[in-house]
Amino acid sequence: MPSLRSQKRFTSLRRHSMSVFTSFENLLDPSVVNHAISIANRGNKTSFLRVHKKLSVVTNDVWSSVRRIASSESLENQHVCAWQAPNSSYQFLAEGSTWDATLSTENRFEQAKTMLRDLKDRVIDVGSEKFQDIPLVCAGFSFSSSNARRVSGPWRGYPDGKIWLPSTMIYRSITTDVPTAFVTVPIHPGDSPASVRMNLKTLIEELMKRIDLESEQVQDHSKIDFLSSETVSKFVWEDMINKTVTEMRKNNSDLSKVVLARCHEEKADTDIHIGATLENLRKAYPDCHIFMLTHPNSSTFLGASPESLVRLEGSHIYTTALAGTMGRGLTASEDEGIKRKLRSSQKNLHEHALVVSAIRSQLENVSSSIRMPASPIVRTLRNVHHLETPIFAKISNEYLHDEGDIFDIISRLHPTPAMGGWPRSNALKWMQDIEGMDRGWYASPIGWINRDGDCGEFIVAIRSAVVERETVWIYAGCGIVAASTPESEWQETLVKLQA
Repeated sequence: MPSLRSQKRFTSLRRHSMSVFTSFENLLDPSVVNHAISIANRGNKTSFLRVHKKLSVVTNDVWSSVRRIASSESLENQHVCAWQAPNSSYQFLAEGSTWDATLSTENRFEQAKTMLRDLKDRVIDVGSEKFQDIPLVCAGFSFSSSNARRVSGPWRGYPDGKIWLPSTMIYRSITTDVPTAFVTVPIHPGDSPASVRMNLKTLIEELMKRIDLESEQVQDHSKIDFLSSETVSKFVWEDMINKTVTEMRKNNSDLSKVVLARCHEEKADTDIHIGATLENLRKAYPDCHIFMLTHPNSSTFLGASPESLVRLEGSHIYTTALAGTMGRGLTASEDEGIKRKLRSSQKNLHEHALVVSAIRSQLENVSSSIRMPASPIVRTLRNVHHLETPIFAKISNEYLHDEGDIFDIISRLHPTPAMGGWPRSNALKWMQDIEGMDRGWYASPIGWINRDGDCGEFIVAIRSAVVERETVWIYAGCGIVAASTPESEWQETLVKLQA
């Protein structure tokens, strides 16, 4: 029998859910619903009504709702995207899928661009405020397009590309005191206003189950015993590095850099707690993007990425070159010494310069101006130092006129030499021949876009892992240049895997 406290909590939740439904329903002018129905009937296509309203709840931390869903069985049965930008500048939890599309061709980015343009004309926004910089859809892509259906292994259920319109979303910006809820209902040709309202009520009730009405203590699930199983042995890894370096040192070599990655599989003595894992990542890497993705009947992909592939705000682009790595020191003085060594390391500076040059070259084709520092800075994370060059660009009027968007920019940048190598086509062919694994969505673009396509953010999904019940697959890679040594590259992946 439920405790008195649980009964009171359920009653409070139910009462609050009905109150929220009433406040949402008050936003739905009958003419708006009828207009959405007429769009569906006229085009014989499903239209979508997205209703949004600020929530008057106790907590303003979206992550409390993330912890709740990460602890539930429903995580395995639907689309979920949990996201926290660096330093909690914004957070959102998107659940379910009112509309989605699987992308499985070589021109998947162009396909996503076309689908978003068709979708946005069928979405009607209703709410007390206007939002220009919040997600309409979430999207993600595999590292490379394989045109093969993944039916087993860590990437089971992850296609070459996916774009989806969440059914519900809780969003909070650092500039607001309370989160905003978004509920999107499909309207099919022939639907009635009553059925639209009923669908809205059902979604709101589901949404309110995620809202944390009381402070909730996260249990400590960090004490788990693992039985390790190395997917790539040190011998095999060093052989890969030696072959790559030997090829690069040839006089007629067409390789300047290749990024090689490996996967480390571990099995625990119990199911791995997703909520606790995400909470640990938030605490350890507050200046990284924290993310979690699931698809129906698939594993959970999560991580703490330090690398932004592209952030688009109107006509302004932000990206970053992140390449060149050394581990942290044990003392403050040792740490400072390592940072100085990284800044002067010819091997790391060369590796970094290849990335900066490639990104600049791609952006020059779409930009009227590009700004970046003359030399890289050192980006310090909990376990490593990186060389980093932030890059800012202004999109040219010609590119805007040609209807360029964030998907087109992604197709130009991905994969940067920080993830694939250089020259791109040669490096990718070498990597695919020698690496011996499916990267899936590791080191790939994942993110979101607003309804107009002129605002969004995609990160590079590194420092990441795939979790399925008691098994976790952790990925790490490093850039190989002619000056690389097998032992140092092995040690670099060890440091990254420890995250």
